[in-house]
Amino acid sequence: MIIDTSDIATENDRFIRASEQTLQNIEFAHASIDVLRAAAYLPLNEADDITVLRLGIRLINSAGASGSDAMNGYYQPAAAHIRDIIEVSFLLDLFRRERGEISAWRNASDETLWQKFRPEKLKSRLDHYDGGKPSYRKSAYKFFSEQGTHAKPLAVGLISPDMNTMVGPFPDERRVVGLSFDLARHLSAGTAFLIRCIGHHQLDEADERVSKYLRAGIDFFDAVEHFKKRTNLQNPTK
Repeated sequence: MIIDTSDIATENDRFIRASEQTLQNIEFAHASIDVLRAAAYLPLNEADDITVLRLGIRLINSAGASGSDAMNGYYQPAAAHIRDIIEVSFLLDLFRRERGEISAWRNASDETLWQKFRPEKLKSRLDHYDGGKPSYRKSAYKFFSEQGTHAKPLAVGLISPDMNTMVGPFPDERRVVGLSFDLARHLSAGTAFLIRCIGHHQLDEADERVSKYLRAGIDFFDAVEHFKKRTNLQNPTK
């Protein structure tokens, strides 16, 4: 709308098509989106379910925005949207463990949201549930907050290849490839948590909406197995 990025998108598309692993990352992200879209149309009317599905829709929007930003050379905003995915995933991870917290969060005052549900609190609670072991949560949230959202003097890697800061968007293989992995990884986690949040329902498989959701879920979990052993080939901040 303001800056013509068509040439950048064309160049980044070339980088993506040249990388089999990047294409697989994008395909896996598509599998997550298919589940989330199908879930949004399930015949679920309870207030808690609607709250969860709205978070799923937020995952869809943040994933789409992140992918679009990365394709068009805006790597820092792409990281900011991944941070949003991580934060939403924290909530869904909590809700699939403690269903009563869904209504507590939905009806909470601003003070209670800050005291109980801000990301730092959620990370601590989830780590406690997992036995207090060090987890990816702190490092992931810190990285995407610093690189994507909170301005810090030295957190300029996404806009500064080899520490040479670029003016405006630019094509870059390392960044678009690396962010494709991060997007797929964190989106899939949020998707898996959402599936478990609504997994207690006895859904009518004769309903086409339900069967579409279940088919998407099968494809998603098949893709998860292939993705588990993968690591990020590119550090997008170098």
